[in-house]
Amino acid sequence: MLLKRRHKPRCRVFGSGVFCLAERSKKMNESKEIFADPWLKKATDTANLPEDLVFVCAYDLDIGPDFIEEAAFFRRTETADELWIAAGYVVPMVRAIADGTAPPGDLNVRKLKGIGCAFAVEKGGEERVSCLNLLEHLFRARLGFNWPKGFLDPGMIGESDFNRVVRKIERELEENARQAREAETEIIEVARELGLCPQPAGTGPSFWFARCPERNHPLFIDAAENEFGCGWCKRKGGVEELRAFVKERKDILRKRSTESM
Repeated sequence: MLLKRRHKPRCRVFGSGVFCLAERSKKMNESKEIFADPWLKKATDTANLPEDLVFVCAYDLDIGPDFIEEAAFFRRTETADELWIAAGYVVPMVRAIADGTAPPGDLNVRKLKGIGCAFAVEKGGEERVSCLNLLEHLFRARLGFNWPKGFLDPGMIGESDFNRVVRKIERELEENARQAREAETEIIEVARELGLCPQPAGTGPSFWFARCPERNHPLFIDAAENEFGCGWCKRKGGVEELRAFVKERKDILRKRSTESM
């Protein structure tokens, strides 16, 4: 956990990234969130989509090394508004769902990378507005790992509304990154000196990510606190701890190289 001073957003470092608790809490309070599973980790037993879903839209999803297609669906029950997603879908089938010639349950689950309910909030307001809020919630939850890159098919939400949601988040990321660059602190300079290639994360005006030494995942830095954390490696600390962490990894690599000679 990265500790923050009073009145600042608290930030936690997990294996999946930097998570701004103040921003998250604000969003949860506004939407009265009752369920969250943006990575579909709780949906392993989901066999198909409910028949009463309404197709929202489909888009390309940048997952880092590749792109996949993802479709979003909206569902309003007596008590909740839900956002369901299906990733890696067959385009013709989703278009049939959008046209109303095929039900959501006809999606071939075996060809999907994931299917399930990503978010649910208390029922309220106009369905389209609730749907847009849920879609924004989804995109924010996966910041830094998955990002919508291209609009494919309209449903309840059209391309202009989709682009407005995406651009709204992008503007916030750009502004946060600008502020981060203007307020570099010692730990950023040290991370750069150590070859960790720090870059503004965009999720807050003091949040950065950098290359975890000798690994293929990032570590995260709170420049305002001069602290870093890596959830995968379960390491955290300040400037000196970061120097020691990098040295430890280099020593291990050097030892392995020597033993293999």
